[in-house]
Amino acid sequence: MCAILVLKSAIAYAAIIPLLATPAPPSVWKKAPMYRDQLIAELKLCIEPLLPGYLAIFDLADTKRRNLYLGHEEVDKDILEFDTLLKAHLGKAFKRIGGDRWVAFVTENQLNVFDRLILAYQKEVPISAGWECRAIAPNSTLVHIEEKTDVLISRAVRCGYLNIQDINDVAARVNDLLEKIWRLPVNSATSLEQELTFNEPKWKCIIGNLPSTAYCPFCKGTRFEWIEGTDDTAYGICMDCSAEVDFIYGRI
Repeated sequence: MCAILVLKSAIAYAAIIPLLATPAPPSVWKKAPMYRDQLIAELKLCIEPLLPGYLAIFDLADTKRRNLYLGHEEVDKDILEFDTLLKAHLGKAFKRIGGDRWVAFVTENQLNVFDRLILAYQKEVPISAGWECRAIAPNSTLVHIEEKTDVLISRAVRCGYLNIQDINDVAARVNDLLEKIWRLPVNSATSLEQELTFNEPKWKCIIGNLPSTAYCPFCKGTRFEWIEGTDDTAYGICMDCSAEVDFIYGRI
């Protein structure tokens, strides 16, 4: 009975990959709580004496996948570290407007700060990643297997910027930046004054090949009826041998 209780946790694995691959839609900004308007108002007070210049947006890339493989505490450290970098380079001329996004202001003479921030944030570390499975067959036989491999997990930031001349245009410019940031390449500062087309696949923080598709420990089948779960687990029933399977994905 205890083994069965251990098994029952998770969302359908099929829902995990689309979640990781889908960027936040532009409408997120339009539905933002009122406190974000207050942050923009505070930023305007700070930057008005410095105009003209550039508004920039910074987005820590693929944080959902980093959270999956490293845990939320490590991603929290990423956010704190980048916030500290912004303070060191820009003083008070920035605001964090989302979990892993900031809007900042720079003058013409400060444009090279983008490259310094991007370089300072980059990092790669080795980890063992993959999946493990605890399963119970219809005859109550228990088994535990894991598939893992050594890969690198990296961190990167997207950066886009627009010219700003009039303090009354700040809110609209921020909205433009938020709508475009998810399409930008990582680790480079991109001017958004003109419409750009990007054909590269969405960047992923994992460098290397992860283990093959999860399979049933009893029959090696890969067809499952998923029942429940979380971002990094999936519980269901093997459609070939009826075993109960509980998968955990991430750092092993």
